Amino acid sequence: MRVFPLIAILPLTACDLTAGGWAPPETPVPTPAGLIDASDPQALTDIVARRGTGFWRRDGLRDPVIRAETAGQSWRVEFYGCSNGSNCTDLRFVAEFPSSEDELIEPDRIADWNTNQRFGKASIDEEGAAVLEMNLILAGGVTRQNFDLTLDWWLLALNQFQAEFAD
Repeated sequence: MRVFPLIAILPLTACDLTAGGWAPPETPVPTPAGLIDASDPQALTDIVARRGTGFWRRDGLRDPVIRAETAGQSWRVEFYGCSNGSNCTDLRFVAEFPSSEDELIEPDRIADWNTNQRFGKASIDEEGAAVLEMNLILAGGVTRQNFDLTLDWWLLALNQFQAEFAD
């Protein structure tokens, strides 16, 4: 049997690998007209609010955060990759489901969720609450249809997660 060496070829990307991880590009690519990005929290809040309620404020780092509620479940949209509270590039949808001390969620149930679900990563936080999150990269923009569908997938995962893990 002949053994061939495995050669890893790393494609060039918009980001460089640094000692601390992936560094963002020095000059962000502008978002083409008509696409949605994370630079306008009010525009994203308007889209989120069509599926329940939503309003945005700034967090302790001065980055935008949207507080939302859909079908009785509270969740939020956190903004990342921001520069002084603006020009954000990424979003994270997140919801927490607290548990009581006598009804802690088993890590195996969270692992099963992550194995069997395509959208929404689950974890248990330091207080024992189940957490569902889904990250989005909007740098360069996405179509309205893409954002709407991503939001729909999030809300489907949120609904399923709530049915599985909420009291």
